[in-house]
Amino acid sequence: MFLISAIFIMRIFIAVDCNIRDRLRQIQQEILDKVNTNKTYLNIVNPDNMHFTLSFLGEMTESQLEKIKKVISEIKFNRIPIIYNNIGVFPSINYVKVIWVGIDNQGSEILKQLHTLVYQKLNDIGIKTDNRFAPHLTIFRVKNKIPNIDKICNHYNGQTFGQDLIDKFYIKKSDLTPNGPIYSNLLTINALN
Repeated sequence: MFLISAIFIMRIFIAVDCNIRDRLRQIQQEILDKVNTNKTYLNIVNPDNMHFTLSFLGEMTESQLEKIKKVISEIKFNRIPIIYNNIGVFPSINYVKVIWVGIDNQGSEILKQLHTLVYQKLNDIGIKTDNRFAPHLTIFRVKNKIPNIDKICNHYNGQTFGQDLIDKFYIKKSDLTPNGPIYSNLLTINALN
């Protein structure tokens, strides 16, 4: 008789959720109204799924997840006030794959510090992740060229869309489905104050 052991694999990432979803829905609709090309060139990101990815870990086993939970739960941080502002694109205005909402410089710097803490904790247990971090919320994925995207971005230059207070972050699981990803929180890390 042979025993077969199953190893359960999960897609894992560490993220901060966005709390101004209604305003972001409005911005998405405004941008769709301004686009002067086929609207199907844009894939709308569900505002309920919008988050700042602090670290994407990819496929992890249950035992790896337990080690990750242990070190990540040791992170101490204070609440982070942020202001959402500006519309931008990745990788460039001439080759747009993502349209995003940014945040203010001060909030961005503090969120980068939280990212660095996460990166260091993961590195301590031998998990290598990307050390680069540019705080942004993806609001669209772009399938084809948007001719007036530079005008759209310029229209929102200097505008603010709302404030948020980051008081927790999460270890999340991502289940990919034909209708888009479904995220589940596996661990919540709360701010000190």
